[in-house]
Amino acid sequence: MPLLPGAPASRNALSDVRAIAIQRTTCVLDLLPGLTMAAFGAALATYLSAVTGGPASLFAMMAGLALRAAAHDPNCRPGLTFSSGRLLQWSIVLLGAQISFHEVIAYGSGPLIVVGVSLVGGLAIALGLAKLLKLEPGFAWVAGLGVAICGASAAFAAASLLPRTAQRDTHALLVALAVTVLSTAAMVVYPLLAVVLGFDATETGMLLGATIHDLAQVIGAGYGVSATAGDAAVVTKLIRVALLAPALLAMAWAIGAKSENRIGVPPFLLAFLLLSLLTSTGLVPSAIGTVFAQISSAGFHMAICVIAMRLQWSDLLQAEPRQLGVLAAHTLVLFLIATAVLALLQT
Repeated sequence: MPLLPGAPASRNALSDVRAIAIQRTTCVLDLLPGLTMAAFGAALATYLSAVTGGPASLFAMMAGLALRAAAHDPNCRPGLTFSSGRLLQWSIVLLGAQISFHEVIAYGSGPLIVVGVSLVGGLAIALGLAKLLKLEPGFAWVAGLGVAICGASAAFAAASLLPRTAQRDTHALLVALAVTVLSTAAMVVYPLLAVVLGFDATETGMLLGATIHDLAQVIGAGYGVSATAGDAAVVTKLIRVALLAPALLAMAWAIGAKSENRIGVPPFLLAFLLLSLLTSTGLVPSAIGTVFAQISSAGFHMAICVIAMRLQWSDLLQAEPRQLGVLAAHTLVLFLIATAVLALLQT
């Protein structure tokens, strides 16, 4: 029986579609072993955080250390690379779902002034100190944004803009580990200092939100004082998170201006800003925004776990005192500036 006109072309098109489908399925299957290991580490970190109350990012690092053998398994390599690369970028995008400008407006200009002055002033001093101590610009920005914005999440987001090297990952993990320790100490000490300084509940919340690095620890410290302080702390912290994209753009411009390899505007930052605007206008329902925030958190913990798997931990032991000094100094400067701004707002 003769073939209908166009049948060979139709068969060729169908074969091409099948080939593409098989190729994509194979690609997804290649990612599964590594993604499974990263997801297991993130789930373990989340569980330990819920049970002990400790920072999930720290437990994700510990999980990565325990699962280091997976980093040397060729079957896991594609999924691990995806988790520390593309998945990390998607997690940054979904972080924008946490931001609602309506909540910020409800608190007036106070949180905006405190965050704006302390972030810009603290970051400028930290970058200047890093330059004075002759630290690499890449480390200076990773450390600066880790302290100024949102701890480990900002540190890994900043590191993702730099060329992929073992030193980049070492710096990111060093900053994440340091800010986690500093933030844990701040969660205990800062509420006590706020009492000594005579701040009311709202001012205390703004101080905590503007100075403690990790969101979970901001929540713990704020609501440990009172519900009013907790609400103010969360809103103030979310303003810092909202400034992640502009800060990363500034980093890309600053580093690119001083090197031949310019860093373009990463598409995921534009997506972050777009999702923030959609959330603020109510086009993204709060329930979906909550789910996005949870997925973002899981993605960050998977990325941290994978980077910890691949890291030569002996490199962390070789951390220079000047690197740790910049992180500690920036944390202190951030607190002092925020305190001074709040004191001025009282007058």
